[in-house]
Amino acid sequence: MKTDGAHAFRSTLFECVVRHERFAPKSHAFAYRLFYLAIDLDELPELSLRLRLFSVNRANLVSLRERDYLPITEPLHNASRPAIAPSGAADSLKPRVAAFCLAHGIELGADARVVLVTLPRIAGY
Repeated sequence: MKTDGAHAFRSTLFECVVRHERFAPKSHAFAYRLFYLAIDLDELPELSLRLRLFSVNRANLVSLRERDYLPITEPLHNASRPAIAPSGAADSLKPRVAAFCLAHGIELGADARVVLVTLPRIAGY
């Protein structure tokens, strides 16, 4: 995503085409366009301030709710593992990603770049 030319973001938009084809019991095919956001989590505050139609943790045409990702109060992907403990910033996604990685034996460095590739909420959905 680029803004007024004064600052280029590392976050970006991917335009995609999803195709599906079924051969049996009856031939059927379709394709549709969609997009994914690839958001550098360090840029979330600035993206929300600089992009008029995008918000973080509040309603807008396009929005991202950090609580939708990597919940900290329930076991993740494996019922035998404990829930991720809050890292002190319960609403902030990047520290939860770092805690999740650490719980799985991967330590992210202080300068680690974390990019979330996602379908954002559109008009709240």
